[in-house]
This record gives sequence, C-alpha cells and structure tokens, in this order.
Amino acid sequence: MIYALTLVGPGEADERRECGTELMGAVRPWAHGRKFPNILSMADATPERIRAAYEGPVYERLRSLKATHDPDNLFRLNHNIPPGTLPALRSP
Repeated sequence: MIYALTLVGPGEADERRECGTELMGAVRPWAHGRKFPNILSMADATPERIRAAYEGPVYERLRSLKATHDPDNLFRLNHNIPPGTLPALRSP
C-alpha cells in the first residue's frame, strides 16, 4: 500500500501534483486497481470508487446485508453501499 502526502506552499500546487502523478505512474505496474475503503476521502468516495474497493462477491454480500438490515439506506453518509435486493425465498 502506498499513501503519499505532499505539503504544498503558496504557488506550488501544480508542481506538487505532478510529483504525485509521477509517483503513481511509477508504481502502476504493481497496482491491482482497487482502493482501500478506509483511505478513500469523501471527495474520492464516488459510487464507482466505492464499488471498485471490493471484490465482486464481497460487494454483493454487503449489498445483501444492507438490504436486510438497512433497506431504507438510513446509514448512507459514509462510504455508501446501496442496499441490494433481498434474495427470493425458496419453496420447500
């Protein structure tokens, strides 16, 4: 995991942003493409990035749990995972 923090002084934002872009480009061959949910900032926490933070079956399981325990999506002001659909009940 890489977490980079750059201190920016007045007028240095563009130069420092390029430094971060270069760092991420250098390590891209080893990246798996997912984000860790606990380091997504609120600006980064788009539905697409939250979805990409989890493997497919894990994300679907979380949606299923949310459908069971929070179907109205009351707890949505975090890195929201929307409720999925409840699985159909099987007849014996």
